[in-house]
Amino acid sequence: MNSILTDFINVMHGISFQYQETLFEMNEAITGLVGTLKEKPYKEESILEVVDDRETYTQELVRRIAYKPLFSSVTFDFEPSSEKAVISTDRDAFLDLVTAALESLAAAGEKGIRLELETSGGKAALYLSSRTSEGTSLIRPSKMDYLKHSIRVCGGDFNKTIRKGVDCYVFKFPL
Repeated sequence: MNSILTDFINVMHGISFQYQETLFEMNEAITGLVGTLKEKPYKEESILEVVDDRETYTQELVRRIAYKPLFSSVTFDFEPSSEKAVISTDRDAFLDLVTAALESLAAAGEKGIRLELETSGGKAALYLSSRTSEGTSLIRPSKMDYLKHSIRVCGGDFNKTIRKGVDCYVFKFPL
């Protein structure tokens, strides 16, 4: 038992933040995330390798039918921080929440998304904005509430702001 608060969140929300105190470098994590967003969850040739096994073939076929390439027409532009940005949180939960925000923007029709990582004042800030328009598509209010709550539980902050005259969303964590 880590703490009463963590246990309460785990029970009430079904969320487990067991490895919340893991240190990781955000530049590397975001670079890796952006690199995997357009990857298919299967290998093209894998279905040909299992043609003789009906059950495995069916699983491979279902995997292909279920796959919706949300990011296939989206271009990502990531500008890493010039300094290392090491934060302490659950790396997987953080990346899942960034992905959830990116999915909302892509589903709203964004074709170009810019990610900028900045470090200053003892904080690391990851900004998400549109590359193709002056504004950013809206993340619906219920998703904003979910992201704000989940990032707060992870020790960070999530908000919508205006930066350099452009609407953007920002994830902030103490360094």
